[in-house]
Amino acid sequence: MLGIGAGSHFVFRLAERKVLDSIGTGTAPVFVAVLLLFLIQGALVALISFGAATGHALIALALYSARKPGGATDDRPDEGPALPVSESLVGRGKFLIAVAAVLVVIIVVLAVRGAALLRIDEQTRITAHRGFSKVAPENTLSAIRKAIEAGADWSEIDVQETADKVVVVLHDRDLMRLAGDGRRLADLRYDELEKIDVGSRFSPAFAGERVPRLEDVIDTARGHMKLNIELKYYGPDPRLAHDVARILRE
Repeated sequence: MLGIGAGSHFVFRLAERKVLDSIGTGTAPVFVAVLLLFLIQGALVALISFGAATGHALIALALYSARKPGGATDDRPDEGPALPVSESLVGRGKFLIAVAAVLVVIIVVLAVRGAALLRIDEQTRITAHRGFSKVAPENTLSAIRKAIEAGADWSEIDVQETADKVVVVLHDRDLMRLAGDGRRLADLRYDELEKIDVGSRFSPAFAGERVPRLEDVIDTARGHMKLNIELKYYGPDPRLAHDVARILRE
């Protein structure tokens, strides 16, 4: 049963990918398709579970019958001829299939109707993570420019403050990952930070790239892309939110 479950899951995932790739990006079709796929997967899981439970029950029944003393009789009153087990199971199976089909139809109708009533805006908006960080050093002006060139609507960026309370765009608490410098941002003044190259480690093409100030990123993105600014805290910094809000107002 474990093999059947794992195999059906793998096959279903392949089919799911094909279906979603073929229906486009419209919200209503995707909504209905995902709901149907969810129902089908649930039905498969239920069927596998039912098969496992039935198999275990039949094994238990066979073991019980094999161990039952030959002369034992059933003292219960005669209730008349019983349906063969196979006919009983077939009848119940047909009933369950009919009920499931009716439920699927009802859910599909409600899903289509609900998607229409929601009036979902089908426009997809793209957010770049720390700028276009796949092709340029993250959270740098180059990454912001690359995201604009790629047509991103938003960019998520991370901000912290230097030792002298300059708001800069950086994710980590130190420069080790970006520049091989283990010093923490909170211990660096901005004039010290300006001397650190955070581009060469990513690619020689970005040699000389620096950690930008928030103002520099705003100036670069203005009129081209919106910003989703995450406040990064690695310790108490009661001024960060206030200073970011001030810069945005200015």
